[in-house]
Amino acid sequence: MIVLTIILTIGAMLVTGCGNQQGSDPGTSMIERADTADTEKRRELLRERADTSMQAPAYKAVLTDSRHGADRDTTAKGSIMLSLHDDSIHIKGQFSGLSSTYTGSAIHKVLESNKVQMLDPTLNNDKTSGSWEASYRLAGDQVNALKSDSLYISVYTEEYESGEINGQITAVDSTDAATDSTKNNS
Repeated sequence: MIVLTIILTIGAMLVTGCGNQQGSDPGTSMIERADTADTEKRRELLRERADTSMQAPAYKAVLTDSRHGADRDTTAKGSIMLSLHDDSIHIKGQFSGLSSTYTGSAIHKVLESNKVQMLDPTLNNDKTSGSWEASYRLAGDQVNALKSDSLYISVYTEEYESGEINGQITAVDSTDAATDSTKNNS
């Protein structure tokens, strides 16, 4: 019985940290030290993710009728901010004042008619205004086109099937992105 008591006492001392490692706090158990290390690792990971999202490449487009010139009689306008994360983009923006009902919107490559990505906005009740907040995945050549300012957005309506407003997507520096982001949120 004495031998069993001694074995249990030694085991309890080891579990509670009486056999502390050199340089550790004598009152801290091995489990508590492991929990602290895990918590610190999680905090570091969160800091890294926050830093990465702050450094994501940013792009913007101002949507007007400028592509079609004087043959369009529209006061419609819009804007988007876009961020790139690996092969995914996140779009946040709005449009308003369309001359007729919204029928669609898409990202295109410059000088090509093929649609890179159809966009799905939230429409207001009037169906002549709305907003985007969505993420989409792009193929490698589409990411390269984005990085070289070779993409644009078009918004289509019943009256202007080929696009009432559009705008080229161009890179912005991080201070412009922060300023434009606060404008989009207001």
